[in-house]
Amino acid sequence: IPLTEKILYRLGIFLFIAGIIVSVLQNLGIVNLSHLLYPCLFHRITGFFCPGCGGTRAFTALLQGHFISCFLFHPFVFYCFVMYVLFMTSHTLEKISKRTSLSDKKKAPCRFPFARGLSFRITYVYLGIVIILLQWMLKNLFLLVA
Repeated sequence: IPLTEKILYRLGIFLFIAGIIVSVLQNLGIVNLSHLLYPCLFHRITGFFCPGCGGTRAFTALLQGHFISCFLFHPFVFYCFVMYVLFMTSHTLEKISKRTSLSDKKKAPCRFPFARGLSFRITYVYLGIVIILLQWMLKNLFLLVA
């Protein structure tokens, strides 16, 4: 596994634990993410949405398991969640399968013979940028039309 994927996998485990803690605190009413952040200054000054508007609401909806609301508030948050699940699941299955490199003569018993971790590609980042820009333009277009 390349170093980039190892770092991303470890970061993913940390994010999973942090997400569980924040989700529990949010659902118990101990923490309210919407009250912790300032209102969008760009929206307040210009009257238009910024590229990140809706992100907090989307993240809160995601923590509560409201995936459709998450997507509608900000599709980038939902995209990140899907990519996270794919990446972590594929790498976890690869680790469980104990795949060995082709140079090794002895192979460990493989529970998931075709398990292979999702590789990082810069295309995923570009796709995320396109999603952000599209939702930003569409939200502001609907604001102008309404």
